[in-house]
Amino acid sequence: MPHIFKNPALKVRDFRTVLTGQSISSIALSGQEIAIAWVVLEITNSPLWVGTALALCEIPSLIFGLPLGSLADRFDRSRLLKFIECIHASIFLTLGILTITGNLSLWHLLMLGFATGSVRCLQEITRLTLAYDMVTNNSEVSALSLVHISNRAGTFVGFLLIGSVMERVSLEAAYFSLSVLSLISFIILFGLKQQITQVNSPKDQLGLRFFYKEVRKNARLKTFLVTTAVLEILGFSFATALPFITRDILNLGPEALGLLHAAGSIGGTLALVILISRGDAIDKAKIYLIAIILMAIFILALAHSQVFVLVLLAILCIESVAVTCDVMSQALIQDTVPEHMRGRAMGAWVLAIGTLPIGQIEMGLLIGMINVSGALSVNAFAIFFLVAYARFALKKSNNQ
Repeated sequence: MPHIFKNPALKVRDFRTVLTGQSISSIALSGQEIAIAWVVLEITNSPLWVGTALALCEIPSLIFGLPLGSLADRFDRSRLLKFIECIHASIFLTLGILTITGNLSLWHLLMLGFATGSVRCLQEITRLTLAYDMVTNNSEVSALSLVHISNRAGTFVGFLLIGSVMERVSLEAAYFSLSVLSLISFIILFGLKQQITQVNSPKDQLGLRFFYKEVRKNARLKTFLVTTAVLEILGFSFATALPFITRDILNLGPEALGLLHAAGSIGGTLALVILISRGDAIDKAKIYLIAIILMAIFILALAHSQVFVLVLLAILCIESVAVTCDVMSQALIQDTVPEHMRGRAMGAWVLAIGTLPIGQIEMGLLIGMINVSGALSVNAFAIFFLVAYARFALKKSNNQ
């Protein structure tokens, strides 16, 4: 643990400022997730509407990932991050006013939820790119890992804090609290001393068409994007099987399901701690491929585990390598493009991970057609083929 606080990325004052501001912002965004789900349920008493509202918060990543990445390349990223916090504060303030005046309706929640999701997508792209901007060479893995772990910490606090405010005070107090948190994040970001300016490049290289050309000719970039998208479908969708494993195989209830998810969270956090301490001294591409192989192995282990402790350990291991895959793919994708394209590169990464719903549907269909064990095994073996493709494609690109 002491190695974390001695990390080179934390010696950069601006990076610490961004990390602090974004941790507080994560509290607000996770609180919004709880609030919208609860209020929609109270208004409609419909699981379908709750699912629709939450989906509208996620859909912008799939629709706007690349265009928003272009914004991160065109504008100063530090100023963009401040602007994002102002928008968040305005949205949450609007929801608070609508609530306290008794005018909050379902369409307000759906519309503003979609708006929040769109702004959050831009925020994710901008902070990942900005973290890469601020650190010295070979420190990007630990920097991105620190961003992830601060986001996890903020999310954890947000779930507890806003849920408590809604329960003990009122919904409008929760929304006003979210607005205040976003304003605090905005104020903290004003502590940035260094202006992170974008690399000068011709305007015709800042558009999406030019980036599409880069993807077509850049074999490594294409390989990492395809691998990320397919792994999201085959690997990250394993969580869809957890309710079935808990109920039908372990014969347990919701409390056990919660413990399994908690184990996954612990596994992801442990992986981030290791990456922060040791991540900058590794071969990123090699670790990425090894992590994908381990994910397939651990998913196979989960498929054939019938004891609670073994299932819990398998999930802990899956989440640890899943987080490793996320961090490595973010670093590798930014490594493979010119400086002025990294915003769009992260937009493409956000678009790639937007394929998760396809995997969730695929996993559900396979469970219905075969069984839980068979569905997980099919995806695990498919991941081995994905690794073979990635290794072959990367080797081919190195020889060109």
